[in-house]
Amino acid sequence: MLEQPIPNSNLAPVGNPARGWPLSVAAVIPLYNGGRYIDAALRSVWVQTVAPDEIIVVNDGSTDDGPAIVARLAQTHKITILAKPNGGQSSARNMGVAHARSDLIAFLDQDDIWYPAHIAELSHPFERDNRIGVVDSNIDEIDVVGNLRKRAVHDQHRSKHPKPNIVECLRANMEILPTAAIVRRSAIEAVGGFDDRLSGYEDDDLFVRIFQAGYTSTYVAVPLGQWRKHSESSFHSPRMDRSRLIYAEKLYKTFPEHRRLICERFFGPARRKLYLAIRSSNHDLARQYFAESMSYLECVPFGARLGGYAKLFSRIARGYLHRRIGSKDGPDVASPAR
Repeated sequence: MLEQPIPNSNLAPVGNPARGWPLSVAAVIPLYNGGRYIDAALRSVWVQTVAPDEIIVVNDGSTDDGPAIVARLAQTHKITILAKPNGGQSSARNMGVAHARSDLIAFLDQDDIWYPAHIAELSHPFERDNRIGVVDSNIDEIDVVGNLRKRAVHDQHRSKHPKPNIVECLRANMEILPTAAIVRRSAIEAVGGFDDRLSGYEDDDLFVRIFQAGYTSTYVAVPLGQWRKHSESSFHSPRMDRSRLIYAEKLYKTFPEHRRLICERFFGPARRKLYLAIRSSNHDLARQYFAESMSYLECVPFGARLGGYAKLFSRIARGYLHRRIGSKDGPDVASPAR
């Protein structure tokens, strides 16, 4: 069935008395050129031990056969299909949430898989405590063809999960994958939904704002789905780079007292990108990532704490740029430190 979003105020709430509790659940799936995977994703929704009350697929300007596959499946299954010009996962998820009538939103990425107990396990805690905004689980990692790569991915992370305070939320990624989470719809609406500008870090941004708004979260340590991690053919993603800068700036403005912590967090990814750009002799990207790395190091408290490392990093990076791709930074480019 093909529909367009209409205001929630005009929609009656849905419910499923057979569920055993009154809260309803909508599965929201953004679709962009996911024809290879969308059939398996939807079939994992249909085998849930507790079925969702709504299944919403948002076609985000796909140019492959994904929408046709969903349209064919919608002939025998109840699926609401929404269509929009390409704008990224954030805008697609927002459109799905705006159309949903259910109390809870279960996000599923087009290339991921839910285990059968996903909805049952993650939706039940909401009934016990109306302060809960997010319930998420551990997740298994699979490769592009569906082979298992890692069990219980969160068990291999050092950061605390779930985050107990805002400092921990800022220190590292929230480690809440949308596919592994169910979110209270009113919590999403209360914080304004996903930031449409972000195509990367959009989930972290949302969950930090939900934490700020005073909602609590619950974590289920058992994996309840599969996260498909694609092999990275390129280290450079313009959208991800842009999102990282936008998100860092948002955090600076919202948490100026934690600027050092934020700089420390984003310096690592920028430094790794710089290394890969130098290795691949990509002149323009090396300069871009060098400038970004130095912008984080130049945060005064962070630079002061690191002491000589800031200068050492600067000399090494500038030396590599000078020797391998040429530098446009002026005549006094330092040689690599010895």
